[in-house]
Amino acid sequence: MSPNESGQWLLSKVIEWRDNVPYVVGKEVFTKTSLNAMVPAAIATQFKPRRNRDGEIKEEDKDFIGLTCGEAMMIRQARDASYGALDATEFLTDRLCGKPKQSVESTSLTMTFQDYLDTLPPPPQINVVEIEALLELKPDDASQAHSLKLRKLQHLALTDDL
Repeated sequence: MSPNESGQWLLSKVIEWRDNVPYVVGKEVFTKTSLNAMVPAAIATQFKPRRNRDGEIKEEDKDFIGLTCGEAMMIRQARDASYGALDATEFLTDRLCGKPKQSVESTSLTMTFQDYLDTLPPPPQINVVEIEALLELKPDDASQAHSLKLRKLQHLALTDDL
């Protein structure tokens, strides 16, 4: 199996069962061209009315005898729209009058990343301050006296005035 000149695969491998034995067979694959040709052909075929269990034509299909499938589809859409089906109404008005134009808001950015960074305020200045401190903890009933001396405690100050 290989693609044709236009690069489309024409056959697809499928399994077909014969007497409980699987066989690999080729099956045509629908291409865009073949699908485009099928739609008008399907719409132009004669409408086949549905039948109930007694073999009689269903009442809702009797009006479509002798019409094409496309004609029956459009009449059904028009009937549904006249009964108040909003989706059928929208479909028909879009087909007959065209869809209304929709406005889309779009923003074009021509700024580089560096230009954006230049618009930001400068970051705050960080100052490092060394502090010497002596911390004594008073003893309570169950503990002993502790004395702790902090030699060089670095403190970050996020203010610009240090």
